[in-house]
This record gives sequence, C-alpha cells and structure tokens, in this order.
Amino acid sequence: MTISEEIYRDKVHGCWLGKSIGGTIGGPLEGKTDFFDLPFTYPRETIANDDLDLQLVWLKVLRESGLRITADDLAAAWLDHIVYPFDEYGVALANLKMGLKPPVTGYYNNWFKDSMGSPIRSELWACLFPGRPATAAWYALQDAQVDHWGEGVYGEIFFAALESLAFDHEDVAALVSQALAFIPEDCRVYQAVSMVTRSFADGESLLNSRNEVLASFRNDNFTDAPQNMAFTILGLLHGGGDLLKSVIFAAKCGYDVDCTAATAGAVAGILAGGKAVLAAADADIDDRVVAGWGIQNCDVPETLSELTDQTVSLGSLADQEADLPELEAPFILPEIPPFEAPMRIPCHYDLVPDDIGDSQPLLTESAQEVTFEGAFFDVEDLLTSDDDMLVLETCLNLPFARTLRFIPHCTGPVALWVDNRKVVEWTTSAPFVPAAHRGPQGHDRMNWDMLNLDEGVHEVTIRVKHPSDGRRLELAWLAVDEDNHWIPDLVYELKP
Repeated sequence: MTISEEIYRDKVHGCWLGKSIGGTIGGPLEGKTDFFDLPFTYPRETIANDDLDLQLVWLKVLRESGLRITADDLAAAWLDHIVYPFDEYGVALANLKMGLKPPVTGYYNNWFKDSMGSPIRSELWACLFPGRPATAAWYALQDAQVDHWGEGVYGEIFFAALESLAFDHEDVAALVSQALAFIPEDCRVYQAVSMVTRSFADGESLLNSRNEVLASFRNDNFTDAPQNMAFTILGLLHGGGDLLKSVIFAAKCGYDVDCTAATAGAVAGILAGGKAVLAAADADIDDRVVAGWGIQNCDVPETLSELTDQTVSLGSLADQEADLPELEAPFILPEIPPFEAPMRIPCHYDLVPDDIGDSQPLLTESAQEVTFEGAFFDVEDLLTSDDDMLVLETCLNLPFARTLRFIPHCTGPVALWVDNRKVVEWTTSAPFVPAAHRGPQGHDRMNWDMLNLDEGVHEVTIRVKHPSDGRRLELAWLAVDEDNHWIPDLVYELKP
C-alpha cells in the first residue's frame, strides 16, 4: 500500500460517508427523469439503499471465507441472504434457484444485464485494494457476473478501477482516463463516459452535457448503466473535488439518481477523506448504517465507522497478499459457455384478424408449434403483417395449488386469458421494461390481482399485436408470487 494506514482509513471512511450521503440525497428521486433544481444541503438522516446492502453481504462473505473467493462464492451467499425481487436482482435469484451458475446467472433471461445494480457496488473492492486497480477490477468481475453481463459488468469494472486509483491520485479526468483503459472502447459505458469527459473539457454546461448523453444513450430503462454512469462522471467533473457539489450535480441529471449520487459521493469521499467531509458538512452527518429489508440473516455494522473498521481490517490483510488475481486490461467479456435452458414454454401459435373484438381468440387448423427457452419470446418473425394479431396458447401444469400473478410485458397491446377468463389487458403500446415489480405504469390493466389456481392443468392464452409506433414487437412472460419473485419451477406443456 502506497499510503499510510491513517490516510487509508480516512479515505475508506470518506468513501462510506460519501456513499451514504449521496444515496440518501438521491433516493427520493430514483426513477425520475427531469433535470432538477436541488439545494446544496446535506441530509439529516440516512435512508436505506440497496446500493450498499449487497456490499454488506459481500463483506460478510469475505470476513468468514477470506479473500480467495470467486463468483460462485458470491452466488451461494446470494441464495442465503438476498431476497430483493427488483430487475436483475430478481432474475439472478430465479436463475440461481433453477441451478444455474455464474456467468449464466447474469445472462439468462436477463433484460436488465446492462443495468446499474453491479456498478454501484464497486466501492468495496476499491477499498480493499487501494492503488491496485487490476485486482479491484478482477473482484468486480466476480461480483458483477452473478446478476449482470455486458455493460453492467463493464460498468462495475470501470468504477472499481477508478475508485481504487482514487486512493493515490486526485485529478478526476486523469482517473477516468486510466479507468477507461480496463474496458473496451466499443462498449457503451466507455463511449458515454468519454463523451462527457470531452464535453466538460470543451466547457459545456451540465445541462448541455446531460442532453448530449440522452441524445445518444437514453434508454427506457432508467437504470441502464451507460447513461447513469455518464451522469456520475459529470457530477464529479463539475463538482471539482467538493463532495456535496459532486453529489448534487450528479443527482440533478435524474434517472437512477440514488446510484449516480451515491457513487459520486463515494469517489469524492475517497479523494477528500472522511475528516475533510465531516469538516465541510453544515450538519451532523448521520453515522448509522441503515440496511434494507432485502438482505436477511446477515449481521451488518451498526455505523459507518464500524463498517470502515471492518473494511480496513480486511484491506490490511489484502495488502499482505501479493499474488491475488488481476484483470488484464482492456478486459473483453468472453462468450457465455453452452448451457441447457432450464425454462421451456411450448406453445401453439396462430395468426388471427385484427377485427375479432374483445373475444378470446381461438386457434385454427393452421396453428403451429414453437418452444421458447426462456422468459423472452422472440415473436416478431411470427407475424406476417402489422394487421395481424398473434395468439399463443400453452398449459400450466401445477402439481399443487399455487397463488401467482402472470405478467406478459409487451411493447404492443396484449391480453391474457387463464382458463377462458381474461385476467390481463393492455390496450396501448408501452415501453419494454419487463420487471415484475414495475408493471404497466400508466396503462390499462384488468384484474391485476393474484390468481388462486388449483392443482392440475390450466389453459393460458395470450394475444399480442404490433405496437402502433412502429417499434419491434417484444414480449416477456413472467409468473411471480405475492412478493414479486419469479417462480422458477413452473411446468408448461402443449394443450392436447
């Protein structure tokens, strides 16, 4: 370690302070896409944030198992301790319950693999390996692939490297440049971050840079990593080393605000150190660690000071390990290894005219068979005309009674019948963000309640149509329980 033990501890403390401050400021704005006018004031009380929660689980794993861990160790801990159903978290949990292993758990059925869930838990690896960005990046890869692939993995590698470098360097633009060397130039994270670095150097305003990012990288999923990571870097660049300014400037850009603000705060906290953060604050900073409900059976530190002590203790052990693995830069994701898809949904499909009204469509003698090996149904090529409606029919075979909810996310109008009763209908086109807990916000819904299904076979019919705005027809099939967790063990079969 190239810094003294005192400075090391102070910077780790600054990291966790900044993470908490940023997450608390950004939390109430999560998912809102406006450009905000925010006061430059510190929060009075800490709120829970899943951005930190998963790192508390990883800390437990490291304290119990040591530093020689892999993605498989983190995956096992996920099954034991993490119950969040949100987006990629819920997908990973379902994939793990189906017996899959990383990296397949981060890839299969995962429309959210490019999201922010992993980039925002990079701080732990940087704090354990200060000034060792290649090692921090290797651990970030182990972490990210449990529930991400693609941009989500590149995002955590980039942030872990940047934060590790921040222990030894102060210039944000230089940190960004060095951290970008760990990811490929053709990934969207690299391109979005490079864009805002150039725009800041050219003297563009925060708003103009934000609009430039959205023009090139905006995604209907507000948690998509490239747009949000660019906002974090914008906050740091415009913040000029000041933690509160860095947090507020990142938060002003909107979207996944608890993430962007928390990471900006963590980086600025490393750069400044905890003592300087506390001295600059215009209020007493809440020192509590407030864990969320989504981590269970996990003793967590009560305070940020205690979290700092635990992190520093592990970091001191890591400093004595000279042969820990490193990530070669630039790292390019390998091909996913072959695997057998555990989720199979066989269907009969048919095309029906658009004028059948509100009645349940019936299959004709021309109906054909198709099997979908996952929750995302590739149906675009099954339609021959924009005027046709596609009908899919399958059967759910329950060995015992279940309570569940069907969620057919679709870019176009969709209706679903269970045992000849219509239970879902969206009549207009919608953004395709197939999360179990989000639902068709702002769109028509019918009987959006849980279904109590008896033991036996239940007929399921889905009717979909092209979106009216000319987008590709996309369809995702989710079946979830009362807590919005995917149900991984359902058995589907063709109707006789």
